[in-house]
Amino acid sequence: MEKSASEKKVAFMLKCNADPDLKDFEEKKRIALHALKICKGNITNACLMINLSRKMFHNYMTDDADFKEMVSDIRFTITDGVVDKLLLNCEAGKETSIIYYLNCQGKHLGYGNNVNIDHTTKGDSLNKALKNMTDEELEQKLKELNAKMK
Repeated sequence: MEKSASEKKVAFMLKCNADPDLKDFEEKKRIALHALKICKGNITNACLMINLSRKMFHNYMTDDADFKEMVSDIRFTITDGVVDKLLLNCEAGKETSIIYYLNCQGKHLGYGNNVNIDHTTKGDSLNKALKNMTDEELEQKLKELNAKMK
């Protein structure tokens, strides 16, 4: 049998009161934090669930350092769980997960969508620096840049 809206709200309130992480906060803030956990860190969905404006939620964060820290902790815990799942996908050989991980975490090893080439021109513009080089110097510079891209 489907629960009525008031029964669901009572059950939700009981869950809020039973959550030890939330016991020291004012009732509205405790409810907002519990909703945030249920909505996996999505503030918009949490606010919709409990009929709280996003502005009020952000006011709670601005006005209450403890509330802000709890929001951060909830979101960090959720992100940590997602990272665990991503790593499991990588271990399972799921190519998309491996590429995503390398794009995000492997940049210092040369992976990623953007390749940054460090070059020095000793204060001159790049065009001026290249214009003053001999063909041999240009060829050597090109070899060095190609080696960095590999």
